Amino acid sequence: MHCPNVEVLVLNLSSSTYALPNFIATMKKLKVVMIINHGFELTKLTNLSCLSLLPNLRRTRFEKVSITLHDIPKIHLKCLKKLSLWLCHVNDVPNELEDLDVDKLSITNCNKLCRLLEGMGNLRNLEMLRLISCSNIFELPKTSEKLSKLRLLDVSGCFQLKRLPLEIGKLQKLKTISMRDCYRCELPDSVKNLENLEVRCDEGTVFLWERFKSKMKNLRIIEEETEHNLNLLQFLPVSCNRSKRMEHRRVLCLSRSNFPVSCNHSKRMKRRLVLCLSRSNFPVSCNRNKRLKCRPVV
Repeated sequence: MHCPNVEVLVLNLSSSTYALPNFIATMKKLKVVMIINHGFELTKLTNLSCLSLLPNLRRTRFEKVSITLHDIPKIHLKCLKKLSLWLCHVNDVPNELEDLDVDKLSITNCNKLCRLLEGMGNLRNLEMLRLISCSNIFELPKTSEKLSKLRLLDVSGCFQLKRLPLEIGKLQKLKTISMRDCYRCELPDSVKNLENLEVRCDEGTVFLWERFKSKMKNLRIIEEETEHNLNLLQFLPVSCNRSKRMEHRRVLCLSRSNFPVSCNHSKRMKRRLVLCLSRSNFPVSCNRNKRLKCRPVV
């Protein structure tokens, strides 16, 4: 396949493994690559090296794939400006980030990610850092204070986060911090050095910033409603077997109040856990008849 004038490439996958096709290297005008997995299991990507031959690649997005971030700096994406990972399996962000010149890094729902290594400080041109709902991150690296161009920091949903970097007050260009559902996070005293800061939080974290109101210049605190993250449901060990003789059927959903409610609607339903739905955009709908079935909501 020869497509020299293509500027945007979207690959929709459903297999457990996928090697990027070599013809991608011939798309010299390619600016955006989006790789989206629609299957139930994560897709393991290989042959990422073909992206290194794209001189105009500005943005990449990976969804539901297993990817080794240590390979990204090695493929020399020097023109890359935005890197997005959504529901991906990544272990850590590597130290070898000097070859990346991204100004936007977004990592969302990557729950295998346990830490950001000190190499994060090498992203000197980074302006936006989003670490959303990465539930196993406990702290940000000390080298974060070197991100002198950082304007936005979003750690919403990182409920295990214990503290912000000690010298975060050195980031004079930082104007927005979003940290909903970070009620365990400690704020260092250096945050009082941040001027004209806008903080977006929820009712569980707003109290963390209240004590700095009198110490910070033009601090603006915006309290937002809590957003429930339902993307993790698809990774729970839930089996939905539709066979007629299935005796141990379980359907996991969430109510709006997020309560673990168990509902038994049939005399013959043994060991079936049904959590009721109250919103139409949830991933699973429950039919409470005798032959309980699982079906996706469109």
